[in-house]
Amino acid sequence: MYRTAIVAAAAMALSGASVCLASESGSAKSVVSESNKAHAMSVAESPDAAFPRLAANIAQDAVTPGDMNHLIGQFSMRGQAEITQSSGFSENYGDKLDSQIRELSRNWKEKYGNEFTMQKAEQAFSAPFATVNKSEIHRHAVTLTVKGYGGLPEIQAPLVYQSTGWRLKAPKGLTAEKVRENLSAQISEFNQDKASWPANETEAYRELGDRALMAALDIPAPKNQHAEATPRASHKQVTEVTARPTLAVKSSATVRTISTTSHHWWQFWNW
Repeated sequence: MYRTAIVAAAAMALSGASVCLASESGSAKSVVSESNKAHAMSVAESPDAAFPRLAANIAQDAVTPGDMNHLIGQFSMRGQAEITQSSGFSENYGDKLDSQIRELSRNWKEKYGNEFTMQKAEQAFSAPFATVNKSEIHRHAVTLTVKGYGGLPEIQAPLVYQSTGWRLKAPKGLTAEKVRENLSAQISEFNQDKASWPANETEAYRELGDRALMAALDIPAPKNQHAEATPRASHKQVTEVTARPTLAVKSSATVRTISTTSHHWWQFWNW
């Protein structure tokens, strides 16, 4: 009888262990399932939904002294490699550009009473700031039409999807020195025009966002875009400005089609 009790107890213990293992296995499967769902949601994020955050990052990096390395991180992997290997590359902007950025920060705080923030930038860059160009949609590659503010033209911004999410496609031949020169020219012009900055801070975020994108995509700012009868376009006039001819991004790369069922991210190296 004593031996029977021991066997019964052992059986119960084993049964309990089995139940416990089954429960833990179920939990593990649940965790894996949730992880897969999260990954699927990340992969499925639409470019127009991701763009406000990307544009905010580009603008924030553009107005942060010494942040060249982070700005370059907003490009595709191929773009990052080409820029970091170009002559004149440095992780910093340099004294001249840093000084211009600090001047911009002072002007911004004097005008709007607060500092430039990522949260406000992302809100400003949401629709209708940019829309997907339906004629330029490909698998893992898309072109967004970004509205021009403050007299600036529309921008055609090419994006590619990689393991880190949607990234800006760098124009062919873009170098670190060129990025630095472009950003310096855009910020200098914006600072010089501070008397005509819009009263609405959101509009200012959008114009600065346009300028940061133009610098990154090697698109020069039109000379004297405010030298019209009205120093700065009103909100109604801004709508009309967006109808002007767009500036195409300089790139001779051919769009490649990549299967959406594959997630071998190394395939994107050629972007």
